[in-house]
Amino acid sequence: MNQTPAYAHVVALPQTWSTRVPAEFIDENGHMTVGQYAVLGGHGTASLLEAVGVDDHYRSARRMGFFVAEQHVTLSTEILQGSSVSMHPRVIGRTTTTLHLISLPGEPINPAGIQLAGRDAHSCGSRHAAIPSHVGADRPQSRRSRQ
Repeated sequence: MNQTPAYAHVVALPQTWSTRVPAEFIDENGHMTVGQYAVLGGHGTASLLEAVGVDDHYRSARRMGFFVAEQHVTLSTEILQGSSVSMHPRVIGRTTTTLHLISLPGEPINPAGIQLAGRDAHSCGSRHAAIPSHVGADRPQSRRSRQ
């Protein structure tokens, strides 16, 4: 059973970040490197967090922020040099200290071929810290308590 979202559903989500793929993102086969897919997902996620107030001021005032604790990249299509790529991330769940996110690239490629899922942990120095209630609040608490 295919759980991949349709293109129309992805581009209907708010876009948080976009870029044109530069030559340095491309491997010897003419495709974007796998590591750069993770970078794109990171930019989309960072933009989403900034939109809900997790920005430089938040990090300096609270001495807290997020870091990628886990990331998975699923590819079944290609992005080529010069392609314009937009990112459409969503919080899909949360615990008291982690956000579970998915970043889906939009136009001009079919995002059904690429999914970037991850778990970002909220931290204060070297320890996990509770996420403020407004961050990812539109998503239910995760049933898993993996923190």
